[in-house]
Amino acid sequence: MKRFLSALNIPAAGVALAVSGWALAEDTLEASAGLDVAEVEIQHDVAELEPIIKPDPVNPVINTAMVFSRQKKGRVLVRCAGYDRHGTLVGRARLWVKGHGVAFLLASDIPTVTPAYRFLGSVKCTSTDSLVPSVYISGHGFTSARSLVLPNWNRNEIYFPLVAVF
Repeated sequence: MKRFLSALNIPAAGVALAVSGWALAEDTLEASAGLDVAEVEIQHDVAELEPIIKPDPVNPVINTAMVFSRQKKGRVLVRCAGYDRHGTLVGRARLWVKGHGVAFLLASDIPTVTPAYRFLGSVKCTSTDSLVPSVYISGHGFTSARSLVLPNWNRNEIYFPLVAVF
């Protein structure tokens, strides 16, 4: 922003005023959008996925695994926001998906505002390049659930309408 304004030959005081106004507008936008909720970086080993989604009749903890697979070169950042059943932001997380790799996020990773193991809602994710999403709900049994991919011109939005952990 500073470089853009200085290229227009605006005096230094004007540049400082414009930049501070821009920062204030960004802060206001973040606060109103709930972006001030802490974003947690998640790094699970893919080998951890099988024991988590495997049905356990003895200790049936319901959890949802959102799995992202990449079929191209280069790694991609995925940013996710979890919303409770009332539409209130309850947490944010980000993870990296390696080229030709798999990464996953658990519903239990999302809640940073509400207590863990009490989350029922949806998750919306964005990535800068294409990914193939899958979602699995495990507990006493095992099932796959629905995910939607909404491609935009500069990013992909991935929506998981039902995510739960109990």
